[in-house]
Amino acid sequence: VCEAAYSSIRDMPRAVSQARFDTTGTVTLRVISNLYLLPQLTSIFDNFHELYPRIEIRLDVAPWRVVLESLQRREVEVGVGFSDNTDDKLIYMKLTEQVQQIYCGPKHPLFGKPPVTPARLEGDPFVITHDEPKPYVRFREKHGLGRNIGGFADNIQERMWLIQLGMGIGFLPKPIVDA
Repeated sequence: VCEAAYSSIRDMPRAVSQARFDTTGTVTLRVISNLYLLPQLTSIFDNFHELYPRIEIRLDVAPWRVVLESLQRREVEVGVGFSDNTDDKLIYMKLTEQVQQIYCGPKHPLFGKPPVTPARLEGDPFVITHDEPKPYVRFREKHGLGRNIGGFADNIQERMWLIQLGMGIGFLPKPIVDA
């Protein structure tokens, strides 16, 4: 009996390892765009794939609000994005912080110059999303920004493009702009 118990314990790491490679299924993820540029998230997905190589990943990119709504409707198992308020029906896990800054394009008079106070930008057109997060709205309203809308774009790349074209200034994630 002791030999059988010892053998079972000795073989446990191999059995756990084998079970990991036998795990199959599908995980559906809905994420905001450009997450591949964040090393922390790349590491998380890489580790998951290493642990569960036979799990099929279905990846869909969507605006942040659609990510939340998909989770609430249980259309996806995992969502990666952000929220402007917590829903007690969802489990939130902080994966990374992303600094947001206001950017302008090369045609703007402040392009390439040191940062200025928000008051200096008060009359500039603003490029926003159709469903702008509440913290962005509060910041703009507090500083009188965005009374003149220069454009709408929900995708980060398109918002950055409109800003580069000089349609207005706008919030963009610093790591995305740096990349």
